[in-house]
Amino acid sequence: MPDDKLRPAPTLGIDIPPGYNEIPLGDLDTLLESARVMLADAVPAAMRDDVPNVLGALHFMPASLAANNALYCGFGTHLTADAERVAVSWLTVSSFEYGEERNPRLVLGDLVTAKADRKAQGYLTIVETPAVPVLYFEWSEKHPVPDIASYPVPGPRRRYSRSK
Repeated sequence: MPDDKLRPAPTLGIDIPPGYNEIPLGDLDTLLESARVMLADAVPAAMRDDVPNVLGALHFMPASLAANNALYCGFGTHLTADAERVAVSWLTVSSFEYGEERNPRLVLGDLVTAKADRKAQGYLTIVETPAVPVLYFEWSEKHPVPDIASYPVPGPRRRYSRSK
C-alpha cells in the first residue's frame, strides 16, 4: 500500500456546520505577532510573562495541522446532549493523495485497513456524498498542558516552542 503523500490543496467545496470558528492556517507568524501585542496589552501584569508560552501553544496546533495538509480547521462550542455542559470540538478537513487514481471505495477500504493495522482508535464511518464517499474518522488526543504559571493545572506540562 502506498504511503500518504501531501499534495497541493485541491479545489474543494465543503459546508461547515454552524457554530464553528475558523482557525487561520496561513502566515502564523504574522497572526501570532499581532496576537502577542494584543495579549500583552490585555492580560493582567501577573500574566504577562506567560504570553510567550501561550503563543507557543497557540502556534503548535495550527502549525501541525498545516504541516499535515489541513485545508480547514475550526473550533466550536456546543451544548452536550443533556444541555447541561458546554463541549469544545475541533473540525479539521484534510486531503491526501493516496496512490494511483482508482475506485474511491477501494481507496477508503485501504485507508480503513491502514488505520486498523496502526491500531488507530476512534469513531470511523463512511459518509456518502453526491460525488464520492468520504472517510470520517474522529478521535481524541491528550497533549501535555502548556507551562502557563498563571493558569495552574495539575498534570504534566510542556513548553511549546516556535521553530522556524
